[in-house]
Amino acid sequence: MTKRKHLPGIAAALDAAGALSRLSVRAVPDAAHCEHAKCRRRRGEPPVQRAESAGPAEAPRAVVFGPMSSLVDIMEQHRLLSYFGFGAFPSIGQTYAQYRVELAAERARLAEHEESVQEIAIWLRDNVRSIMKPTGWR
Repeated sequence: MTKRKHLPGIAAALDAAGALSRLSVRAVPDAAHCEHAKCRRRRGEPPVQRAESAGPAEAPRAVVFGPMSSLVDIMEQHRLLSYFGFGAFPSIGQTYAQYRVELAAERARLAEHEESVQEIAIWLRDNVRSIMKPTGWR
């Protein structure tokens, strides 16, 4: 949308370039009849009343999930997955060998909690809607 005050300059520039025929005006807004909330406020009118709704409608699931993978399978796919998250908390002066030992300990700690991890994963799958489709943003 272009402001009305800029239209003469745009028309003059297009005319000078020989492209005035490319200019098309779809609609000239009439502020006296515009229903935008901002326009109504400027005119001192109350906002348009919307119909009351019973609440948000339950949207159908966009993604159909397959069987739940086991924690062991997920940990095999993601070698850095540990109780800490991904990786282990690095300490200042820690060698790579010390980091690997700590990572192995954190992975063992995560494996001990497989039951609670599965409960949380099932709850998330059943109660949190995906914001992405398998092919990208919805």
